[in-house]
Amino acid sequence: MLRKLLNFIKIVLSMLLFFISLQYEQASPERTTLLIVLFTLFLGWGLIRARLGSFFWLFYIDAILLLLLDYQSRFVVNYFIHSIYFLLIIEAGIVLRRKYLNRTIIPIMIVALSKYIYLLYFQLNARSLSEALFHLFALLFMLSLFHYVQLQKEAQAKHELLYKELLSTHRQLKSYMEEAEQVTVLRERNRIGREIHDSVGHELTALIMQLEMSLLSMKHSKTTAEVETLVLKARDTARSCLSETRNAVYTLNDEHVQFLEAIKTLVHKLKHDQRFEAELSIDSEVEELNFSEEENKTLYRVIQEALTNAMRHSATKGASISIQLDQRGCLVFIIKNSVVTNHWKDGFGISNMKSRLDSLGGSITVMIQDREFITRGELPLAGRIKE
Repeated sequence: MLRKLLNFIKIVLSMLLFFISLQYEQASPERTTLLIVLFTLFLGWGLIRARLGSFFWLFYIDAILLLLLDYQSRFVVNYFIHSIYFLLIIEAGIVLRRKYLNRTIIPIMIVALSKYIYLLYFQLNARSLSEALFHLFALLFMLSLFHYVQLQKEAQAKHELLYKELLSTHRQLKSYMEEAEQVTVLRERNRIGREIHDSVGHELTALIMQLEMSLLSMKHSKTTAEVETLVLKARDTARSCLSETRNAVYTLNDEHVQFLEAIKTLVHKLKHDQRFEAELSIDSEVEELNFSEEENKTLYRVIQEALTNAMRHSATKGASISIQLDQRGCLVFIIKNSVVTNHWKDGFGISNMKSRLDSLGGSITVMIQDREFITRGELPLAGRIKE
């Protein structure tokens, strides 16, 4: 649309300048006809060139036709015809890319200045020199102006491209952040779910066992003091369960825990409160190792869940816990307890244990062998074993 409007304006102005120049020419009918034919060829070629495309060398033909028209004038310099050179340069400056400006406009400038060179050759005076210099500076100013405009257009196009790339990057980053936020929320939700299951589930199991012991004591007509002791223990367990629930919900249970000390405390608590004998064996080499916060927490929760399963399903009130290093440099823990049946299936607790150890590159195996329920876990220690 802009190209068509530009051609229309150029044709109108060129025709206006040409018809004014004819009034000053006062040419004979033959020369007038020749001028009109040359001008018509100039306009016609301009329309054809517009359809052929923006090839810079096509403007040379316009300049040649305009030069032929200019040299048919009876004046050394016909200012009206000469003004059409400016229209041609303006068109070239608008439709061509910056790298083609010098190749196009400078040859047109040379053609346009040829009449002034001819004038200076025959009439070297201050007037002709000033006219030639003015015309030269006007053409150079136009060339510089078009270079500046093209540079601004290129800079604007570059800025727009950078803005689009930045906007696209921003949208991608925003999308990634939203996905990361969703993953973080889901991971935190799963973590809290595991914490509630592992900690609160363990406490609730202990609470159920204490209440059952209280009922049995009441049925067997034990003294009020003994029943009261069991009820008080159940109350303490319920309070501990409430505290664990709050910690899990409000994610306040992130303090650093040494899992070996925590396991020892748990075993002592089970023996004292639940009358559940858990025989604990820890290799001396394991005692010397340092574990990360995540490893401490994971190992404690996994062993706690294994003991919870033992409390629920053990045929006797007892289990054995072994924590040691194998020849491969892996931490190995084994929890064994006797069971009544050989049938079992994975539940939420076992799935949680597997998920926790998988996140650290470890593994866990659960099996029943010779009426014993065996939970065996492994955790690679990545070269932290002292030689």
